[in-house]
Amino acid sequence: VVPLSSFICPIGMDLMSDPVSTADGMTFERCHIAKWFKTSKISPMTGAALSNLKLRTNHVLRNAIEEFIAHENQRAHKVLKVPTPHSAKIKTTKSVKAPFLHNEGWRLLI
Repeated sequence: VVPLSSFICPIGMDLMSDPVSTADGMTFERCHIAKWFKTSKISPMTGAALSNLKLRTNHVLRNAIEEFIAHENQRAHKVLKVPTPHSAKIKTTKSVKAPFLHNEGWRLLI
């Protein structure tokens, strides 16, 4: 099973652990969009100028991702840690092999 595309950050292309929405309603991993905003004030998805650079935690999506991981852990009988939010200052990620992440391109941040 591959995670839903809405669980994947369109900038970092990894499973989100701290999804946030921008003024245009698009959702990204917090550290990736924060880094984007250091050099750009436009939406990386639409190219439109954003009315503000405020980030709003997407609680519904975060809960759905956590439920997905818990369900897949139970199904696979293998414990996988739920990603923990990370700051934009962290530059490295740790890849984890998971039964439901068949594509080697997917990364699960822990």
